[in-house]
Amino acid sequence: MAENTAAVNTRKKKNELLSFMRYMLRRPGYAVGLIIVLTSIFLIFFGTALAPYPPEMSFSGLERQPPSAEHIFGTDSVGMDVFSRVLAGTKIDVTIALVGTFLSVVIGIPLGLVIGYYKNFISELIARALDLIQSIPVFVLAMVLVAVRGGGIINIIMAIAFVNAPIYARMMRGQTLEQKGKSYVEASRCAGNSDAVIIFKHILPNGLTPIFAQATVNLGMAIMLSAGISFIGAGVKSPTAEWGLMVSMGTNEIILGQWWTSFFPGVAIAITVLGYSLLGDALQHYLDPLERKD
Repeated sequence: MAENTAAVNTRKKKNELLSFMRYMLRRPGYAVGLIIVLTSIFLIFFGTALAPYPPEMSFSGLERQPPSAEHIFGTDSVGMDVFSRVLAGTKIDVTIALVGTFLSVVIGIPLGLVIGYYKNFISELIARALDLIQSIPVFVLAMVLVAVRGGGIINIIMAIAFVNAPIYARMMRGQTLEQKGKSYVEASRCAGNSDAVIIFKHILPNGLTPIFAQATVNLGMAIMLSAGISFIGAGVKSPTAEWGLMVSMGTNEIILGQWWTSFFPGVAIAITVLGYSLLGDALQHYLDPLERKD
């Protein structure tokens, strides 16, 4: 019986995935977003291998070379191949965004469930603390956290997780407040189920839909945040291949007509953020039965 149930669940998941893929492919804008996201994930694992040169190798005598057949995106001020660094930079920026967003969801969801389900002084105090954190501009708060803890990938991830966790905590709190008064929750309570069962078995699954959509949108914001921190010199340090750092390194050369060092990593940031934003928008519409139209 258990095997049959598992098989039915597996088929449902496959059918849902196929339905989502058809929904995306029928809409050119969303399809482009999906392709960008899948490409970025592919480059996390294979970007460095596909690069024609080691991303941190400098070519003496070839500094600031414009795009050519040998270096299609040109070289930077120390002779490193820009195309190779853009490919390799995907691993840094997208991984930071994925891990940071995942941690913020893991922190925010349980917190939101607890402060939404229990109404007491402590839950109200936590809710007001979340309001305070969200009142501070995200970039400023992340920059301060990284400045205090120091640069580096781990500290950027922790900063992204900290500044984004209140978003999911407040969203889940709202979902919990809405769900806990419904009849199925009351029925579960009358059946003698514990608060933990009610929260994690009944309320949590019914409140995840907006969380998934928001997380996808936040991935693009996290990429911008990571690149912005490195751009101002508080994040990843040279010669690591990171998009924001690459833009920063080439900023002063633009006025000299050497635009390629900043242009191509900037385009990579813009395209990737666009892709995740389109995917997030698609998820919001697909998961909303009132807006979804197959």
